[in-house]
Order: sequence, then structure tokens, then C-alpha cells
Amino acid sequence: MGNLGNALTVKRDFAAAKPLLREAMDGRRRVQGNEAIATLTSLNTYGTLLITQGQITRTEPYWREAYETSRSVLGPDHPESLVFTANMGGLMTELGRWSEAEKFYREAADTFARVRGAEHPSTLVCLQGKCFPLSRQARYAEAGEILRRFLDTRRKVLGPEHLKTLRTVLRLGSNLRDQERLGEAELLLRETLDSSRRALGLESVGTIELMAALRETLARSRKFEESNALAIKHLAASDRVFGKHHPSTITSRIRYGDSLRNQGRLADAQPLLRGGLEAHRRVSGSQHIETAFALDNLAALLTETGNLDESEALLREALPIFEANLRPDAPPLRRTTTSLADILTKQGKLDEAEPLARTAAAELARVEGKGTLSTQRARETLAQLLIARKDFAAAEAMLLESHHDVAESKPAGTRAERAAMKQLIALYEAWEAAEPGKDAQGKNLWRNKLEALGPQTQP
Repeated sequence: MGNLGNALTVKRDFAAAKPLLREAMDGRRRVQGNEAIATLTSLNTYGTLLITQGQITRTEPYWREAYETSRSVLGPDHPESLVFTANMGGLMTELGRWSEAEKFYREAADTFARVRGAEHPSTLVCLQGKCFPLSRQARYAEAGEILRRFLDTRRKVLGPEHLKTLRTVLRLGSNLRDQERLGEAELLLRETLDSSRRALGLESVGTIELMAALRETLARSRKFEESNALAIKHLAASDRVFGKHHPSTITSRIRYGDSLRNQGRLADAQPLLRGGLEAHRRVSGSQHIETAFALDNLAALLTETGNLDESEALLREALPIFEANLRPDAPPLRRTTTSLADILTKQGKLDEAEPLARTAAAELARVEGKGTLSTQRARETLAQLLIARKDFAAAEAMLLESHHDVAESKPAGTRAERAAMKQLIALYEAWEAAEPGKDAQGKNLWRNKLEALGPQTQP
């Protein structure tokens, strides 16, 4: 049963694979017992299938049982125990539980280092896994140091064009983007992409993934002409190598559409985002988490075009999918809650919008950090609601705090800081319109600060 279930999983026939893998897992419990390695392996395999189906939260009890049982029966140094420990780190990362993810990865890395050596590939893989939860806790420098060390080892052991080496470059490039060091990220990705093209060709997996990463970096740097040209080449290569209906190709098409939306090219973006959503519904299923992300992306575009009713409907469709697959304070769920609160505010449904906006702002600040773009947007959404209620003093306090946290966490003059200043100026303009003569000084103060930044040099 298990072998057939695994074969069907490889073919992405998840509906047929699921009952077979479940039957194999239950059968091993009955015949071999809960503590047998074969049973623990079945728990791991069944959990992996659930992740593939986008049912992330349902994986935890199976993987946690495998982790806890293997440690108590086999011991923490047993190879299977180490695999299950590292798996828990990956699962906690998917669930957005950053401190728990860091704990599991650190536990696995320390044990691998003791048993197999500090430079063993398994040790380094666990250290690399720890980098994402570190970054989500704004510990970018610590994560970057680990990634650089890991990249040096990958290059020496596997070679500069090995797929695992290239994926470490991708992670380091992402780390540099997180730190707003876009010039360094672009240089690293551009040099590695050129090398990969020469050594592996245009249609290798590594080259295709590097093209996507460089496109994103160029778009973040507002180098849109080059970014868009690279996106078209990347999608063509992805279509040829993976196929038009592969989930990664569909997601790449959505990301390009979202980039066009951010450039204000809404008419060009809409068919990409609509097509991506329908493709995910067909390929991944209507309740898959990737479908929820696609719903959220299309809703963002429709909000900008003023189609608030359809946008609201899409977000209400996405929310229960996120709720079924993520923990209650997971950032993707709260970002979607922010978007819904924004639409409801625009529609004048303030009583329904306010608890959504307050919860999103509080949870994103706690989980992601106060200076992140998601937290800033949630606070600005709440501030707009307060302005609509004419509670200008509360909106002012919210926006001042948002500006302070953004300025503390990012280089001066970023788009995020400028956006925070513009929100304050808009607040004071609304306040003055409602109460003539009120806070014109505040408006002028922030206008002067914005002008003092000069032309935008930071993305």
C-alpha cells in the first residue's frame, strides 16, 4: 500500500494516494506497534502528503508524534530522530512559528555537529534551515553570516554550479534583499546567473530559479524594464522545462502579474493574475494554500481598480483556506485580514473592519516585527479607519509609531519611510479639513521632512 501510495504521490494523484498511505500507516501501527521505525516513517510520509496538498496544520500531530517517539525510543542521536527533528524545523517555518522553528533547527544542527562534525552537509543544511526563521525575527546579520559560511562550503564541496550551491546563493540573495542591500543582492545573483548559464545552459533548474530571483531583485530596485524582460524569458524557460501547468510555473506567472500591478500596469497584470488563480484551482485544488495566495493577489489588483465587491468576495474565499492551513496569527492570514479590513473601510463598514484591522496590526507587530512592511500596512489601514471615524488623535499616534519603527529598522529614505511620511501628511490634511486651523503645522513639518530626504535613492 505504502509503495503504491508513494508512486501516486510522485504522479501528483494525491486523492488516490491519501487513503493508501493512511491505510499503510494504520496497518503498521497494528502490526508493528507505534514505536517501530516503519511506523514512524509512515507518519512522516503521510504528513508530507498533507503538506503537498496544502494542509499544513494537519501535518503537525503526525510529525510531532514521529519526533517525540523517535527521541524517546531511539535516542536523540539516531539518524531517524535527527531527520524528524529537522522536519519539525521546516514545519514550524511553514506555520510561521519562528522561535519554535529556530529551536528545532538548532537542536538538529547541534546534534549533527556532535555526531558527524561541524562541516558535515547535514549540519550545514540544518544551519541553513535556521536562517529563514532568524530573518523573520529581523536577525538578518546572524542569518547572513550562516549563509555565507554555508555557501563557501557548498562551493568547495559541490562546486559553484551545483543546484544545491545555486539555491544557497538564492537564499543569500533573499537575505540581502531583506536588509535592503539590493545592490549587493543584484551583483551576487547576476554573477551567479551568468556562470550558471555558461555551465548549465538556459534551461537548467538552477538557471531558471536564479532568473526569478534576479527579476524580483531588479523589480525591488525599480529597474522595471530589465526586470520585465527577464520575467518574460524566465516564464518561457519555465514553460519549456516544467510545463505551463506546473505549480511553480503558475506561481511565477502570478508573481510577474503582481510585479506589473506594483508598476501600475493593471490592465497587463489582470489576465496573468486571473489566469494564475484559475490554473491553481484546476491543478492544486480550490482549498489549497497556493490558491488562497492567488486569490489574495487578484484581490489586491481589483482593489486598485475600484472593484471592491469582487475583491471582498475573493478575500472572503481566501480567509477560510488560510485559517484551515495556518495558525491564527500566521502572517499570510493577517495580511489578508488587513486587505479585507481596508476594503470594508473603503465601503464604510467600519464596525466590521475595526476588529479585523486591530487584530492584524497587533499580531503582525508581534510575530513579524514592528518595522516590517506588513505591519506598516496594517497600522496604516487601522489609521485610515480611525480617520474615517474622525478619531484623528488616535490615528496620529498610530502613524507616528509606524514611522518611528520603520525609520529604526530600515535605511533612511526608503519607499517605506516615504510612505509613512505621506500617510502623516494625509492625516493632517484630513484633520485640518475637519477642524480648520488644526495641525497645519504638523502637515508642514512632515512635508519639510519628506522634501529633506531629496530624490529617492533607496528602494
